[in-house]
Amino acid sequence: MAMRVVDAAAAAIAALLGFVLALPFCLAAPSITTHGSDGGGGSYVSAVGDPGMRRDGLHVAWEAWNFCNEVGREAPGMGSPRGADCFDLENGVDENGQPTYKVVHRVTDADNNLRAGDPLPGSPANITDVDLYAAAKELYLGDRCQVPDSPSPWQFWMVMLKNGNLDTTAAICPENGRPARPFSQTSRFPCPGGAGCMNQPLVFHNRTALDATGRRLRGGLFGTYDLDAADLGSKEVSYYSVTWEKDLGSGGWVFHHKLRTAPKYPWLMLYLRSDATKGFSGGYHYDTRGMTKMVPESPNFKVRVTLEVKQGGGPNSQFYLMDMGSCWKNDGRPCDGDTATDVTRYSEMIINPETPSWCTRRRIEECPPWHTFRNGTRVHRTDAARFPYAAYHVYCSPGNARAAEQPTTYCDAYSNPQPQEILQLVPHPVWGEFGYPTAKGQGWIGDPRTWELDVGALSQALYFYQDPGTPPAKRKWSSLDVGTEIYVSKYAEAEWTLSGFDIVVPEDCVGSSQGGPLVPEFLILCDETLILEIPNQRVPISRGEEEQGKVTHTHEGCLEEVAAGEHLVGGRELAEIPDPAPDLGDAVAAGAQHDEHGGGDRLDHDGAAPALGAVDGEQREASERRAEEQHEHQRRLRGQQREEQLDHGCGGESVDPSNRWWARRRRRKWGRRDVGSGGISRRAIWGDGIRSSRSESSRRIHNGRLLEAVLGASSF
Repeated sequence: MAMRVVDAAAAAIAALLGFVLALPFCLAAPSITTHGSDGGGGSYVSAVGDPGMRRDGLHVAWEAWNFCNEVGREAPGMGSPRGADCFDLENGVDENGQPTYKVVHRVTDADNNLRAGDPLPGSPANITDVDLYAAAKELYLGDRCQVPDSPSPWQFWMVMLKNGNLDTTAAICPENGRPARPFSQTSRFPCPGGAGCMNQPLVFHNRTALDATGRRLRGGLFGTYDLDAADLGSKEVSYYSVTWEKDLGSGGWVFHHKLRTAPKYPWLMLYLRSDATKGFSGGYHYDTRGMTKMVPESPNFKVRVTLEVKQGGGPNSQFYLMDMGSCWKNDGRPCDGDTATDVTRYSEMIINPETPSWCTRRRIEECPPWHTFRNGTRVHRTDAARFPYAAYHVYCSPGNARAAEQPTTYCDAYSNPQPQEILQLVPHPVWGEFGYPTAKGQGWIGDPRTWELDVGALSQALYFYQDPGTPPAKRKWSSLDVGTEIYVSKYAEAEWTLSGFDIVVPEDCVGSSQGGPLVPEFLILCDETLILEIPNQRVPISRGEEEQGKVTHTHEGCLEEVAAGEHLVGGRELAEIPDPAPDLGDAVAAGAQHDEHGGGDRLDHDGAAPALGAVDGEQREASERRAEEQHEHQRRLRGQQREEQLDHGCGGESVDPSNRWWARRRRRKWGRRDVGSGGISRRAIWGDGIRSSRSESSRRIHNGRLLEAVLGASSF
């Protein structure tokens, strides 16, 4: 019976494994390798709802945040600081038989003017808390703008405004996600107007409309933070504007941005973002809406954008060619809304040539502990001969990092609802292999460019803190944006245009939602069990003679077992699934030593890894009872699968190149240094390793000694 279970799935697995030799792996270590990076020119597909901003029917929204990404207080006479301009085009024919077009708006002025306490259509009760109301209003506007699509619907691009003033005496913003105490105002945190300096802006919206020719679309918004302003053209008054224009039926949308600081509002931010369509986005701890219908995962995505900087905003303008934002806890788990333990992760490429490198050999506390080159070479910041200090503006550790490598600078504790970690880059030759600028001035004033940035590979190489001994986080980037943060400048003005924004992922990394061919993401080793990773599912293809009826559902450590039964694999149903491996014995010894993610001291691991052991006798009965108890759990997993397609990315259990413990453990267990992203060697190894031969018809694992799987004529 045991062999029949394997044989029943052997054909499906062999067919899937047939892709392995022909397709590149999603590698993350030892070098930073992505799908299509072997020169084969693999196809990419867009992860956003409006690829390249070319859709005539524009969907754009705006949000305004105070210093800690909340509302705090609504501006007088304004609605809650969320709004949207989403429309469709109706086609017709005039009396002369010529085509006509009509803009049909999905969001009304009344919708945009809703403020805390106003009933939200569809909401069971009025919300009076201004922070919660803004979050609920964003969801409401998202419903109005939502477009059905595959693998998930999408809503809008997001214009983000942020006021950098912080009234430290009011203790409005939490400190590293926890309640803060008042403290005296400092120059680091401006509040020139005193109480009330953290106000939301006045927002004036020009709804998108066709011009007199009927062939060009134009809309926008503008405003100021100076609530008593009489002249928006005065340099004494803060100002922002975003306009968008497009020729009907051709080209793409061009977004024209302006931002001006003033004496009372010297620290302002303006970005255009592509946020996830659900879940948390960068710096936002409420359920979000956005344009990114497939959340990209390191290392497998790129960003394309055309940028022209007209005015830079002065020496303190941190102009971001690319700002990536995500959220995961210090132990590698995804964020869950607990602001005391969630950590916002940011990395930004600043292209203002006046931005210096604070990271130097004499100020290593401003540098990340490690730099990883694309070939996988890692250099510690104390290696003065090889560490590229000039590639970094600054690095700061999250305020709740319990084992940050010293010396370090801790990030500002107040400008996010939770702790944050920030890694800011400046142009340098080391970034050229990722498509980023290599010298100061590239992409700056007078040098407009269309960029193709390998953000996925870069984000995989960058150092981010994790607690020692924890599994590496999945780096899923829920926010990608372009714009500037002008820091404490009384009279500064920035101006730029953006177009062609797109996020693309390898086609091989996208699961079929129409039941088409399934392409395995890669093979991984999970505690000595060979796993075939298919979008949204990981199928163990090694099994024991005795244990049946279970499949390892590998998620967050690959240790959860669920009953096999009916099982969906990438949108298809397989009658039976091969079971996990038998007893692993001493495959992972208690006290095996780990390295901290991103380097650091070696720490003892807390005991042996759980074994997926053989079950017989009373253990078998207990296993069967557990399988029955988990039947409902498995059905829920099936129901969740379509939702999970939104953010499965392509990285899977990709291994951070800075985590030396993973690579060392692979070498120790499988006898080879140059392994793939999950530890699968492509060379035949005997003894304590993997045996691979086209002539073998079956392989199996026994006590961690020899890994075998039913592959027929296939090999890996």
